[in-house]
Amino acid sequence: MTVIETAGALRGATSGRVWLEQGEAGARLLGWAMAEPTLPGEAPEITVQAAGLGLRSFGTEPPAAGTSGGMTPDGAHPFAWPLPSALRDGSRRVLHIWNLATGQELAGSPVMVPAGPAASTARSVPLARWDAPLAGHVSAGEAVELAAGLWVAAEPPARTLRYELAFAEAVAPGEPPARGIRILTDAASARIALHYPLAPLLAEVGCETPVTVQVSAWLPQATQRAMQAQAELWLLALRDGRFEKLRRLRRVRIFRRPSLLTAQLTHGAEDGPADTLWLGIEALQAKGLAALPPRLARAVEPITDGMEDARLHGAFDALGELVRVHGEAAMASHPLLPAMPPPAPVPPVAADAHP
Repeated sequence: MTVIETAGALRGATSGRVWLEQGEAGARLLGWAMAEPTLPGEAPEITVQAAGLGLRSFGTEPPAAGTSGGMTPDGAHPFAWPLPSALRDGSRRVLHIWNLATGQELAGSPVMVPAGPAASTARSVPLARWDAPLAGHVSAGEAVELAAGLWVAAEPPARTLRYELAFAEAVAPGEPPARGIRILTDAASARIALHYPLAPLLAEVGCETPVTVQVSAWLPQATQRAMQAQAELWLLALRDGRFEKLRRLRRVRIFRRPSLLTAQLTHGAEDGPADTLWLGIEALQAKGLAALPPRLARAVEPITDGMEDARLHGAFDALGELVRVHGEAAMASHPLLPAMPPPAPVPPVAADAHP
């Protein structure tokens, strides 16, 4: 009887339908959506709207013949979207689901997510389990959770963020490519941020032990003409669903090719519990940011000689990275460049000339 009643309701839905399924693996939204009549071959996108959590957009699958006893009609695009932990915080949630191709709210929306045990992501490894679509859109502004252990945020004038899985060369030979994330904004943002939990890293060495955190970050080449941008590494605390900046760890430069950024961190009692600490990677005045999850580095020996101002050491590190990125092509003596003309002779200066 339930299947018959549902099938009848489906026949009355012209834009699509959505329902909530809860199981041992967690809750997810299931449903289907119809494409725009003038573009029947283009898969529609779905947007989920939740109070205080902005908009989440994701794509649908190619159409298939009606399955599951008529649950998905012919020509419809099915979808399955696991609810992120931000929507499973123990509170009752109301979700509105829209078909962006038709601009209509799906039948079955709004969906009520009942209150229940909060999902714990304190010790999850970022991107180890990616339960979100390969690409999608979220609204800019407040930090938004993309997957377990991965949050993103952007300041105006950016309005929307597109996220995509990104891959980089393996750290060691024989390893598979490293999985990362690439963020693209619709306009240059004053600050684009990616947040990663530090609890999995601190648990490896102990909370009171000084550690060196490494993260590979770069500028997506398709976003802007600039070859570099200023970036900052921050120690954050996630409290009551909001990120609080504790202190800046380092200010660096990032380029179009991946750069390895390092920062030394000591967890003190004033920072709070380790499971609330996060690492923030921020790109300033940029239209995109890509990064791999942070990892621990071997202890770095302190600098015993050189400049007294430690900031100059960071400047020389940035120059060294700039040389590595651009290679030797800018050198006048490079064999691939034409021979440079000899320098023009300097005219003699009279003895009584002004120095």
